[in-house]
Amino acid sequence: MIIFEYFISAFVIGSLFVIGWITVFMMVAAFLTNQFDYYHSKSNAALAAKDFDKATVYNERLQVVTKRLTKVEHLLYFQFFV
Repeated sequence: MIIFEYFISAFVIGSLFVIGWITVFMMVAAFLTNQFDYYHSKSNAALAAKDFDKATVYNERLQVVTKRLTKVEHLLYFQFFV
């Protein structure tokens, strides 16, 4: 009977860990997606206004956000060695 209780406890703790992992990384991915959309719209607006210096700055920020978003998505889907 004690082994069964340990199994149930381990299953509950493991499930809570996985749910927490997914929740945290989904929230971070949503935040980074919003940042990506913001910088993308700012970059397009700067290009439309022919302000290439601002467009370059926003494109550099887009690259940083894209790298972070890629890392977070790999962690979200448990792809540690990709």
